[in-house]
Amino acid sequence: MPSDLDLTISGTFTASGAVNFTNTLSSSASSNGALIVAGGVGVGGSLNIGGSIASTGSVNIKNTTITNDASTGSLVVSGGVGIGGSLNIGGTINTSGVVRIKANDNTFNSGDGALIVTGGVGIGADLNIRGSVASTGAVNISNTTSV
Repeated sequence: MPSDLDLTISGTFTASGAVNFTNTLSSSASSNGALIVAGGVGVGGSLNIGGSIASTGSVNIKNTTITNDASTGSLVVSGGVGIGGSLNIGGTINTSGVVRIKANDNTFNSGDGALIVTGGVGIGADLNIRGSVASTGAVNISNTTSV
């Protein structure tokens, strides 16, 4: 029996057992690889991927699982995340690590600088400021030994 046989199915293909593709051809685009699907793919169970995921379209996660720590939520990432554009967050940001802002934009008013906060800022410990402090409102200082 020939080993390189082509099979064309014009109707629905149903398999009651596992379907195993032994071709190991890599994929660099949606038009090449060991399995090429021209239409959409519906998966009713878990999907495990042993390699990279690349998408030229949007990725929408419709799960609404709430998160309370780094190991729960609709999207859990074990490693780092690199984002090349803007990041918009509609909820609270909680971190157990340091937040480092690498921009070095100077500030001349409350609407510019490396960090712009529209509301108030609550700080539970020390505050170290290397540059000047400017305020257009009242400055209240309590529990001081010298100013």
